[in-house]
Amino acid sequence: MTQDIMQQEEHHRQLGDASDVECAAGTILQKIGCILSYGGSRRDIIINYLLLAFNLYFCIKMVRLQISASSSSLSSSSMAVQPSTFLKSTTAAFAFVIIFQVSLCLIVQCSGISIIWCAMAGWMMSQRRQISESIQMDVTQDGVGTQDGMDTQNSTDCNSDNNDTETTRRALSKIPLAITTNFAAIVYYAVVAAPITTVAHICALVLGAVLSKMALRRSLALVEEEDYEQDVGITHTDDLTSPLIVAQQRIPTPTNVQQLLSSNE
Repeated sequence: MTQDIMQQEEHHRQLGDASDVECAAGTILQKIGCILSYGGSRRDIIINYLLLAFNLYFCIKMVRLQISASSSSLSSSSMAVQPSTFLKSTTAAFAFVIIFQVSLCLIVQCSGISIIWCAMAGWMMSQRRQISESIQMDVTQDGVGTQDGMDTQNSTDCNSDNNDTETTRRALSKIPLAITTNFAAIVYYAVVAAPITTVAHICALVLGAVLSKMALRRSLALVEEEDYEQDVGITHTDDLTSPLIVAQQRIPTPTNVQQLLSSNE
């Protein structure tokens, strides 16, 4: 009987059925090693770490795209963020997902890294949608500006914005390939693994989208705060300068007094 159980466990390990691999024995480091290595499942190691590298590559491209767009001629657009804050927020989000994956598996005694790459996929989908909507909004505003008429300098700036927009669109056109690959992997595991695995994958997609929204909101909020402070500073300067100028104009000077006496004479 014991030999049959051992043979079944070895069979599952060879097939790489991650849902049947539990990492309950050993020290914390041994458990973490078991979690990250799928308990020795070669199939799941290959599939999931390829997906992790694949998603990491596209996530880095998306981060660079967002930062470069904020630093270029599109920096005044609705997609502009504070680069350093966005980078820190995104890095913290990914670190949180890794810690969440390991902690969850330590608690429920599972193995795998699929929550990490699923969260990356959700982050990419949300990020792509945000950038696409911002580009569409900027194109609409540029169209209105063109109809109203522009001088030569504004026309040059508009052409530069169009070039940046076209570059951004070309970069975004490759993201559906990554998203399709991720969904194919999710469907695959929905077939070969337990239903709870699919539930975890879907929840991870939502988690990644939420983390993307949070990182963008924080970065955009800081940009808006800086713009507001600049506007307030300009307004305060105008409010203080205008009455001062008016008061100086009303104060009689010796020259004005002499002119007034001469006119009366």
